[in-house]
Amino acid sequence: MLTVSIVIPTYNRAHLITRALRSILGQISDGDEIIVIDDGSTDNTEQVLAPFLDKIRYIKIPNSGAGAARNRGIREARCDLVAFLDSDDEWMPHKLEIQKNVMQAFPEVLYIMSDFAITDNHGKPERRYLREWHGDPRSWDEMLGPGVPYSGVAALPDGYSDFKIHIGSMYLLSMLSFFISTDTLLVRREAAGDSLHYAEDLPLFEDWECEAHLSKKGLAAFIDIETAWQHGHTGSRLTDADRQVRWTTRIKIMERIWGTDQEFLREHGEDYKRVLSEQRLMLIKDLIFHGNLIEAQRELKLLDNAPLFIKALALLPQPVVKEALRLRRIFRSKLN
Repeated sequence: MLTVSIVIPTYNRAHLITRALRSILGQISDGDEIIVIDDGSTDNTEQVLAPFLDKIRYIKIPNSGAGAARNRGIREARCDLVAFLDSDDEWMPHKLEIQKNVMQAFPEVLYIMSDFAITDNHGKPERRYLREWHGDPRSWDEMLGPGVPYSGVAALPDGYSDFKIHIGSMYLLSMLSFFISTDTLLVRREAAGDSLHYAEDLPLFEDWECEAHLSKKGLAAFIDIETAWQHGHTGSRLTDADRQVRWTTRIKIMERIWGTDQEFLREHGEDYKRVLSEQRLMLIKDLIFHGNLIEAQRELKLLDNAPLFIKALALLPQPVVKEALRLRRIFRSKLN
């Protein structure tokens, strides 16, 4: 059976990381390993992990960010497959067993991912969250290819209903939206090679860029079940970054991944232009609302067919812009 290196990056999550570890420990087999990369925590993470040191490899590094922490874990990995779990989240039972079985049955698959569930800051659950996350109304049969039943590959764990495995390319889909939660990802280490690398120069979305590289490199398998919980909490998260940072980072990644892939652009150039324009327009709107009009005007020069309303707003003083946007919202609400 294939072996797995599980990488857990953590930073000041002493109060949460034991939940993540316990969700893994009941699932690992002989030959698997758990690698905790402490990204320069200043809390009592090291003391909290002391009782687990016979079960994990604990490595503390200077604070360098999530991408650098995951990359250190990848470099330390010795097993056939690499999986990831953020220290504030947890895996569902049988996650590793199911994913290992699929990877064993389909050697052509480079990586596997799944659906996931979330809880909000008050612990309220929301199941099957992936569709809400990516926002694409199509079925997985349409997006990735016809599914085959898991029961035809391996025995279902107790309490599980049968589900489908879909195999295909995620490269175009990954450009369109976020489809892959890192908590659900399992990758062939040697086959992935340099593609299994997280950006270290980005404030967020370093996982999206890595998954784009993986999707370009090889086939993906999607299993249509949840395998992880992504937990909300009151601490800071990378996803809390302000909107201008989010749009700017997405544009940067799009331009340096899909925007430099001439073969992709020959086939999907119109999709690329459309998605890039949508991201740039969102950035421009936010820049205008916060009074960064010179920067908004600079971005407008890069956008084809910008709405006249947006072009006009970029030329107005900020107080006038905010009042115009307020009146527009009022007007729209009256019509609805």
